Amino acid sequence: MSNIPTPSPPATLLPPIQVPLVFFYPNTHTTSITNIFSKRSQTLKLSLAQTLTRYYPFAGKIKEVHLSVEWNDVRVYYVEARVNSHLSPDTRLTHGLLPREPINIEPKAGSNVATVQVNFFKCGGIALTMCTSHKIMDGLTYISFIKLWADTARGLKTECPSFIASALFLQNSSLPKDSSMVMWPSTVNQSKYVTSRFLLDASTLVGLKAKAASSKFVPVPSCVEAVLWLIWESAMAALNALNGSPKPSVFSLAVNLRRKTFPHLPKLSVGNLIWSGCPIPETLVEPREIVTN
Repeated sequence: MSNIPTPSPPATLLPPIQVPLVFFYPNTHTTSITNIFSKRSQTLKLSLAQTLTRYYPFAGKIKEVHLSVEWNDVRVYYVEARVNSHLSPDTRLTHGLLPREPINIEPKAGSNVATVQVNFFKCGGIALTMCTSHKIMDGLTYISFIKLWADTARGLKTECPSFIASALFLQNSSLPKDSSMVMWPSTVNQSKYVTSRFLLDASTLVGLKAKAASSKFVPVPSCVEAVLWLIWESAMAALNALNGSPKPSVFSLAVNLRRKTFPHLPKLSVGNLIWSGCPIPETLVEPREIVTN
């Protein structure tokens, strides 16, 4: 048994939520669905077990009010479910496919860091879902784990993660344990959340990037910058329409600290190595001028 400290001071300040991911895989085979389920179930379990030997904190349990992980090879929470319908990425049904409620107060000590649910649809399609504690890991760690799991299942060459961050970014015991509740009160108010799904094809993104371009700041914005500009501008347009006049706004975006340090941290560093970047305009300006800056 060993205790793994939660890497980086931001972990104490991050919202106490479970972060969900959902991956939909349609059935492209004509063989027996029963055989497909059996083979894929075996592959997923074996590759997950192999992946957890490298990302072992995922198989641990939360200890000491989310500030460390207790790992004693207890394995990850994994469950399979049969869905009596055809595969459909309907956001109204997504919550029913998850292994736990995603947006709520973090579970108590002794709860699993990660939970996995594999949903088998009667058409042969699969929805693989997962929830992890945001107190323990950020999005890049999360996606790196998923990628390693996928590469392992496909028999591809994989890279090992780095756990050096926990030695470089020590916990700050002086911070109050409920500080995240003060900083992120809206994250636990489920009534304020609406799930939507937007699909942007390549041609739409090209046009969006042209509209978001700013000769003063970024002449050729990235896809991320263009989409952020669209979201912010649309939100502000709706707010201004409700209020009848322009209102100042703040846009918060997570920043990956791995490439901001010198020397750079390994790209597969495990932990919460992020911080919030918040552009605050002194005057009312176009969102594109701030997002691209």
